[in-house]
Amino acid sequence: MSNVKQKRVMVSPTDFITAWENSNSVKEVAEKTGLKVTSVQARASTYRSKHGILLKKMPRINNGGFNKEAAIKILEQVRSENVVVNAQNK
Repeated sequence: MSNVKQKRVMVSPTDFITAWENSNSVKEVAEKTGLKVTSVQARASTYRSKHGILLKKMPRINNGGFNKEAAIKILEQVRSENVVVNAQNK
């Protein structure tokens, strides 16, 4: 691991709001401002919830979505494995 400390990026509210309103994604705002994507998301959320600034909604990124059937199968598998392990430990 590197011991190089990252410099904190300072972005004014004016620059942030301008970048937000002129971008098509959170990632684009991050690229324009130099902030991390997570910082952009947190800042937009804070502006909305604490300051009442109605920033536009950005489209959500679809990472394949949530597959309920697959999740249920995983849950059943984990539970059945736990039953076997618990039975062996008695």
